[in-house]
Amino acid sequence: MSLSAKTSFGRYEIIHLLGVGGMGEVHIAQDTTLDRQVAIKFLAEKFSTDADRLNRFVQEAKSASALNHPNILTVYEIGQTDDKHFIATEFIDGKTLNRYFAEETIPLQTILDIAVQIASALQAAHQAGIVHRNIKPDNIMIRADGIVKLLDFGLVKLTEKPNEPILETDAATVAKVMTAPGIVMGTPQYMSPEQARGKETDSRSDIWSVGVVLYEILSGSVPFQGETMNDVIAAIIHKETPPLTRFVPNCPPELERIVMKTLQKNKDERYQTIKDFVIDLKSFKRRLAYEVELERNATFDRNTFGTNPTLNIPFSSSVSRHSAGNKDYLLLTEFVNLTGDPVFDDTLKMALTDALEQSPFLDIFPWLPTINAALKLQLEMPKTVVKELETARKYEKAAEFYPQYLRGLAYLQLKQNRKAEAEFQKILDNRGESPLSALYPLAQLGKARATKNKADYEFFFEIWKDADKDMPALVEAEKELA
Repeated sequence: MSLSAKTSFGRYEIIHLLGVGGMGEVHIAQDTTLDRQVAIKFLAEKFSTDADRLNRFVQEAKSASALNHPNILTVYEIGQTDDKHFIATEFIDGKTLNRYFAEETIPLQTILDIAVQIASALQAAHQAGIVHRNIKPDNIMIRADGIVKLLDFGLVKLTEKPNEPILETDAATVAKVMTAPGIVMGTPQYMSPEQARGKETDSRSDIWSVGVVLYEILSGSVPFQGETMNDVIAAIIHKETPPLTRFVPNCPPELERIVMKTLQKNKDERYQTIKDFVIDLKSFKRRLAYEVELERNATFDRNTFGTNPTLNIPFSSSVSRHSAGNKDYLLLTEFVNLTGDPVFDDTLKMALTDALEQSPFLDIFPWLPTINAALKLQLEMPKTVVKELETARKYEKAAEFYPQYLRGLAYLQLKQNRKAEAEFQKILDNRGESPLSALYPLAQLGKARATKNKADYEFFFEIWKDADKDMPALVEAEKELA
């Protein structure tokens, strides 16, 4: 069925063959009316009379065209020329996810940005009542500018039950297209357990598949493997998901928690909406970027970390730096209010923060006081730290509770133990709201130092019972308790 270069039909002129797949061929063509390159997918002639295959082909075009999102392939037209059915879409100058990671070493921040874009595309689909059901690296492309595009909606399932908790609450009601029970459709390695069994699927199947993709790009392999398709399906259904740290020993605990939550075999124990997954990913991204900024500004030797028993500030030395093609990080500094009216002290900064946070190209750091405080704490300037962190209170939740932790350390230096205990307790009370895998145990240690209570120290040792026994924080705590 291959069309030669210069072949014309309608407004399109074929340039060259791009690839061949199970359903047909994809060509690059020139749209002579709008003077732009497009990708044209032709359904294989042998499927033109197959009602099921033709329905899937048309369904792919209709589903994708119903979605307007920067991370979803744009469909321009569906049509027929002679006996050939085709879909015309935007041409993506980029690489599939598999090829992208095979050819380059990708920093963690970039991996997280890609995962957020994939999940954001699915969030738009789920809100429209569309379940993709075929999420895999070959259906995800990365453009040269870092923008992710989700492809191939050929196996989508449309639902007319948008108000169930498995979908976003504002999903639109659309027509229902079901797959017969017992029919297994998709790529085995990325199927959810219920999909592998041929059972009813919903948006949580997509969440599982995204988890498999994220697991693979972090570790280099899918979590469930086998020599045959049946072996893979049996592993998905019966075997436990291997811990991510088995392949990535330095994987941050919070990231492993997020990935493993997507891969719960019981779909009721996974993220119930892709939106919740996006929220956790973005929160974790902010914390990593914040730690990188602290690391960049630190002027002390981290080899002496923990030698001062009141200063245990967590840093992540393994976090990769931001690279081109992803969101830029903007750090808002302080503004000087020359009006004389205190009502304007933080108004401009807050307004700018609210406006800039809406940008798809920026992540905002409103936490300069927190960064300065961390550095001044090292210089034993606790009164200055407490004063400067007052301006950070309105941003504390965005800063992942670091201001409370630094204030607690400052109060310890000032011997104001009750105030120190109160700050550390705020962190302990909010463990479930933020990725506090590093701060939580250190906050418990801070509380123990404030209360001088043996039980508080023992609880700290219980939290970190599996940690390296030579960690300075543990060594100092043991000395204090002795």
